[in-house]
Amino acid sequence: MSDEAELAALAHSIWECEGRPEGREKRHWSLSCKLAEAAALAPDRQTAAACRCNCPPIAARLDPSEPRGA
Repeated sequence: MSDEAELAALAHSIWECEGRPEGREKRHWSLSCKLAEAAALAPDRQTAAACRCNCPPIAARLDPSEPRGA
């Protein structure tokens, strides 16, 4: 898989973790680039790979009636 394909897959995972919001593509892409860079610099590559958005969706833990920061 190419680097760009890996970044796209990571950005997609972030999008899903956030509850699939619309209009945040640039943010998700930027975050995936930062996470990939951090993983590449991490001393333990196995630990870094484990950090790839295997989180429960953030949206599931948020109260939809509360305003979110931009």
